[in-house]
Amino acid sequence: MPRGVSRQPAPPASDGRPAGAPPVDYVCEHCGGAEVTRDAWAEWNRSDQRWQLTTLFDFAFCHLCHRPTRLVAQPRRKG
Repeated sequence: MPRGVSRQPAPPASDGRPAGAPPVDYVCEHCGGAEVTRDAWAEWNRSDQRWQLTTLFDFAFCHLCHRPTRLVAQPRRKG
């Protein structure tokens, strides 16, 4: 495992919103599409027998406009 990478499960990603804040959707800054992903590392947990995220990276990609992007938080639309 590379130096500086924690073997502990990563805490839930935080966007700095207070607990109980209304839900949001993350969308592409270019096209507004919600078909976005982020890079992460997962590690096999032998005792729990499941994959656990250990590191979440800043790189994001939009699968709608097919390019790297920054994620923008928008209030979740009802419906």
